[in-house]
Amino acid sequence: KLSGEELRFRDKILDIRATELVLLWRVLLLTAINIFLLWLAPTLVSVCVFACFSLVQRGELTATTVFTSVALFRLLQEPLRSLPGFISQMVMAKVAVKRLSLLLSASERRHVRNNFGSVVDGVIDFYSHQAQEREGLAHANLH
Repeated sequence: KLSGEELRFRDKILDIRATELVLLWRVLLLTAINIFLLWLAPTLVSVCVFACFSLVQRGELTATTVFTSVALFRLLQEPLRSLPGFISQMVMAKVAVKRLSLLLSASERRHVRNNFGSVVDGVIDFYSHQAQEREGLAHANLH
């Protein structure tokens, strides 16, 4: 069918697929790490802030301070969690705008007119591409 090239094409496709699988595993691993860190971040931030407060201020952590801080962290948690998605959307929007500006600023394609024939009143007339003489079904009537 393909002059014996089936095996070579199959090998190329399998190599590309293996590379694709490696890249997909990397993406999935990075996604899992990202999700883990996004859910762990509020707890780590709270612990770090309370530790710094205790060490720098040399004061006691009262229930009022802790509850107020936790409430503030909870208010900030959702905007901070959506920040990576927002940044990703902004990057995609920038790429889309760049592509659209390249498309819209590109020069117009020249319309090539290849007259290979014409149909007038049901009469088909073909023209030769190389020699401007008429060949073939000149004045063929389809009525």
